[in-house]
Amino acid sequence: MTIASTVAAAIAALAPWTPVTVDANQAICLARAIWGESRGSFVDMPLVAFTAIHRASDRGRTICAIVRQRHQFKGYWKIPKPGPEWDDAVEVAVFALGGMLIDQYPARFFVRKDSYPSWTAKLVVIGSSEKHRYMR
Repeated sequence: MTIASTVAAAIAALAPWTPVTVDANQAICLARAIWGESRGSFVDMPLVAFTAIHRASDRGRTICAIVRQRHQFKGYWKIPKPGPEWDDAVEVAVFALGGMLIDQYPARFFVRKDSYPSWTAKLVVIGSSEKHRYMR
């Protein structure tokens, strides 16, 4: 399956369960960010998804615009490899955009656990996982 066909199949599977229409292009961007930042971590996948969704909402921008910003969501630029990890990222993206996932943290930023950039000193850590610290 191609990237687009995987997303299209996930959107079609979700359609009967939610009145929300999921934009395929935004789902692809979000899935790429999720896959690149948190593949292999089921805890991080929805947290990365909602961080991007919150940031896009706060700034009045699209998810694609947010995840493509310089120095943001660096994992977006990695090319997804077809397989179970990509399929999981797509499902999380589509379900998050479709309103079918619970938003665990109102995070706006995340950094790798081993990273302590100076700009994070002004933020409040609201949660952490095996890979990231989530802040607002």
